[in-house]
Amino acid sequence: QKHKNPSIRMRRSESNPGSGLRRAQDEPHSTLRRCRTARGVRVRRSVSFGSGRAQPCLSSAPAFDGWVRASLGTLDRYPQWRQLAQALRAAFFCSSAVSPAHPAASCLKSVEAAALRDELLCVGHWRAGGYTRTLLLEGDGFSVQLLAWAPGSESPVHGHSCAETLVPSNCFILMLEGQLAETVYGKEAFLRGGKCVDGCKGRVSVLQAGDVGYICDAMGVHKVGNPTNARAVSLHVYAPGWIRPPLYDEVGPPLFDEVGLDEKLTEVCQLLSLSPSPPSIVAVVVEFY
Repeated sequence: QKHKNPSIRMRRSESNPGSGLRRAQDEPHSTLRRCRTARGVRVRRSVSFGSGRAQPCLSSAPAFDGWVRASLGTLDRYPQWRQLAQALRAAFFCSSAVSPAHPAASCLKSVEAAALRDELLCVGHWRAGGYTRTLLLEGDGFSVQLLAWAPGSESPVHGHSCAETLVPSNCFILMLEGQLAETVYGKEAFLRGGKCVDGCKGRVSVLQAGDVGYICDAMGVHKVGNPTNARAVSLHVYAPGWIRPPLYDEVGPPLFDEVGLDEKLTEVCQLLSLSPSPPSIVAVVVEFY
């Protein structure tokens, strides 16, 4: 079945999540939409972490409904996971003051990432062209989620406080497989009353298997994506857990302020070593932007 958006169609055809995780057949496949304003400014409209609904305006955010709860009986069979869950419960029992130096970070760093990945692969699920969340554990003051990233998938720009309760939260990330690119936007990147960010002012870092990352709102907001052609799997610890996070639009530089549409299309086609004449190529470039 043809899709109206060629960029989404290409992502779906290139997505090859591989074996191990169950595939969600009827879930939305896109986690990010691109649109162009009348003034030629690229705006990347955030959508829900799993709802697939476009954000109706810059100042509103859709409801969060993007996770699946794992079976407790299934998880109890796995020694690596059982050991990590016990260590995290003890860490948050000992200290509720969460920071990058919290004992939870040490728990994640001591994990055998490959062994834990092998245990959890059958627990998560895939979405073609997007990413999914599986809730593994709700503890006292924290929650743990498994995220499965298809090739090319990317989260919206989001914060780490609950959008409904306004309670600040923290996020620890343990990479289990593949690579993820994290883009952090500090205070200097916020635009339009703090409802969106300047896409040119993000700081990008790469997380690889075995790496542990941390972020909170004091450090900025961020987006995370899988820029590779291979699958990626990550484990996220949120302290405390939340109902849904605040989402932000990502605004790119003007496309057509100084050059016209024809000149811009010709430039893009030249960069791609393609002729600007075929209408199919032009349609793809227009839709992409």
